[in-house]
Amino acid sequence: MWAQDVELHLIARDLLHTIQELCHKGTAPDPQTEIDNSRTLALMMRHMDRDLRFEFMNEDSVIKLWQALRERYGNVRDSILSNLEAELNDLRFSDFDTIIQFYSEALRITGMMRLCGKTITEEQLIEKTLNTFPVYAMRSCDLFWTHINARRITSFQQLIKAMEIAERKDNELVRREIDRLRDSYPERRPMARESCHRRHDLYD
Repeated sequence: MWAQDVELHLIARDLLHTIQELCHKGTAPDPQTEIDNSRTLALMMRHMDRDLRFEFMNEDSVIKLWQALRERYGNVRDSILSNLEAELNDLRFSDFDTIIQFYSEALRITGMMRLCGKTITEEQLIEKTLNTFPVYAMRSCDLFWTHINARRITSFQQLIKAMEIAERKDNELVRREIDRLRDSYPERRPMARESCHRRHDLYD
């Protein structure tokens, strides 16, 4: 993520050429970019971790610094990717309290995997979501599969929106049922309240 941020900053400042040739061709940039080299080096050092800054403080060339960082951390994506794959494998919709929590976690994992060079398709996300539905919601799951097979839902985001709409409707139905039960609760009637207290008296 740090490398990606640095590249974005270099693009914004028109300094990407100071490392671009090294990344794509393995050769150093043109020698007339000494000022650009200093600007890029200062920017990278400013956004670097404090301990790393002390470790690489003697580097006077952005090419040498970038290459040293790549040699040291170039394989970090492989170790991160294996952990992310395990997290995606363990991801269960039934483990989350709300749809938004599941959606955020799924996007975090897939975004990090994309950063590591592996893309998770919309179909994989949809299948992961519906295959990990809680048992009590199987009827809703079957309904979503029907919409997917009919191509009314074609993306993960559309599925999440449909699930949110269904969640709001279910919550409204539950709220109405609670209100109905509360209105008919015996304690709302004075005589019933009195008999209720008598019935539960410890010494009755």
